[in-house]
Amino acid sequence: MQLNTQELPKNVRLAFCEVAKLLSYEEDRLGARIYARKKSERGFSVCKQEDGFSIEYSEVSLFCKALSYLGDLKSVGERIEESPPFEVRAMMLDQSRNGVMKTETLKDFTCRAALMGFNRIMLYLEDIYEVAEEPYFGAMRGRYSAAEIAEVESVCERLGIELCPCIQTLAHFNAPFHWWRYAERIVDCDDILLMDREESYIFLEHLIQSISKMFKTRNVHVGMDEAFKMCQGKYRTLYGKCDEKEVFFRHLERVRGICEKYGLHIAVWSDMVYRSATGGTYSQPPLKPIESVEALSKEVALTYWEYGCTKEEEYVRILENHKKIGENEIRFAGTALLHAGIVPNNENAWKTAFPAVNACKRAGVKDVTVTLWGDDGQECSRYAVAPSLVLWSQLLCGGDTEEEMLKRRISVCFEAEWEDFKAIDRIWKTREDVTFHSAHKYLLYNDPLLGLFDSLDGGGIYPTYYQTVSEELREITEKGGKYQEMYACYAALCEALSVKCDLGIRARKAYQTHNKEVLADIIRSLPTVKDKITAYRNAHYAQWRKENKAFGFETIDVRIGAVLRRIDTLGERLQTYLDGKEKSIEELEETPPDFTGRGETETGMSTWKYIPTTGVL
Repeated sequence: MQLNTQELPKNVRLAFCEVAKLLSYEEDRLGARIYARKKSERGFSVCKQEDGFSIEYSEVSLFCKALSYLGDLKSVGERIEESPPFEVRAMMLDQSRNGVMKTETLKDFTCRAALMGFNRIMLYLEDIYEVAEEPYFGAMRGRYSAAEIAEVESVCERLGIELCPCIQTLAHFNAPFHWWRYAERIVDCDDILLMDREESYIFLEHLIQSISKMFKTRNVHVGMDEAFKMCQGKYRTLYGKCDEKEVFFRHLERVRGICEKYGLHIAVWSDMVYRSATGGTYSQPPLKPIESVEALSKEVALTYWEYGCTKEEEYVRILENHKKIGENEIRFAGTALLHAGIVPNNENAWKTAFPAVNACKRAGVKDVTVTLWGDDGQECSRYAVAPSLVLWSQLLCGGDTEEEMLKRRISVCFEAEWEDFKAIDRIWKTREDVTFHSAHKYLLYNDPLLGLFDSLDGGGIYPTYYQTVSEELREITEKGGKYQEMYACYAALCEALSVKCDLGIRARKAYQTHNKEVLADIIRSLPTVKDKITAYRNAHYAQWRKENKAFGFETIDVRIGAVLRRIDTLGERLQTYLDGKEKSIEELEETPPDFTGRGETETGMSTWKYIPTTGVL
């Protein structure tokens, strides 16, 4: 579409220049004119005029969303308007689970976020940022430099989006605590920082000072979630038994003070605060009367996070309980369910989004985030949750959520087709009645000799099912387009699964029934199995390198390399048995027990370290 932008104010013209390419818009003095006027009420409207289009907007990010609707005016009417019920509409991108987005990828995601009406991008960083005084912090992890953050921030500024850091200041220090420099000095236990230790606060001040310099925003999320083992390790050795709640709030106030020193306003994940005030967790009713917490500064914003609930009243109950804790601002974080394994779970993300957003509106929450966590190695492409992001954006902006509109929004915001993205969900959607399972992951990494997940065979449907899905994904791949590498990765995954998923089951059955002919056939098939797994590895690497820095893929190489080597071991063991050099194969003599203990044929467990072995990794 050719557009005359001469009438646009300078700030929104800069925004236009950032997103025009994604929308296939070109500036041309002979094109349709765009007129823009800022308004005071939150929201935007866009309508057709004789010589072009007129846009009213309250903020630049909503002007960008209005731009994305120009092509829809013919099909949905002469006017489109939205009035977002939320002041802050945020998207959180996890950079700490090995997949650190390239700056180009981040800028691309930021432009697409603007087309969807988001006005905050949160970068979950843990140790993925440079700290001059802490050379070990984020070493060999792809950490961002100040120059890289500034490059992304400049794009955000032009789009009216706040780039906000989300760090950790108590738990989830898994990666930095690998280094002995920290382990011997400031570790309580596991990934928990040693509170009340002066060295810990020197360390934290280095982190916070660096963040305050790298980011222009004065808002920072300091984490503090899931610190369940605090005070149970070195803290107890040094200081004895204590009131954990008192120590936690003393630590929180200390961190808030450091942030205040550098002009930063903080938010925390609220689960530890909620636990202190109610005696329980989000998922259970309060174990005691809910009490206000005097030690909690009212300057600290509390972020209630929930990623699986589908009941609106449950969200409302917990949000109302938060209000009883203090006078603090209450925020909410839901999820696009990127962290479900190698593939996303868009269907279930949709099921949680509607009740969560409705509850937030009822409870008066003004700040809502959709998270893209990358748990257990960031094996899933962030672009794979496009359907979830589009839905969340429509809900947060008060837009149309009918299927036809969502299809158009995916096409406009992600330059791809709704049905193509739905094909990815088919990898886990093996039956209509299944809610979710992660067979694609545990069957890939399941050891062919030990077979800890052999009981979860899906009723025997997987070989044919994955082959069928692979063919569908291969057809999508051949169309080309922006996400060709992503679809090629998922097609290769399904092809590998079609020959790998029941490998150990077939080997054990043939061994235990003394069917040496089948065992010989299995040996002959192993080169093909390895070739398909290697093809998946190569396709995954191509997709990874398109989106992420090189750091972090070594984890996937280690995992897939182990699968390939164990297939070699299977072949060696079977061959020596057939040659009579071994009278038995110990692992195949034993039948692994039912994994879940409930006779199930599928499970949602997707943590790699529990899949290949019951031994110590």
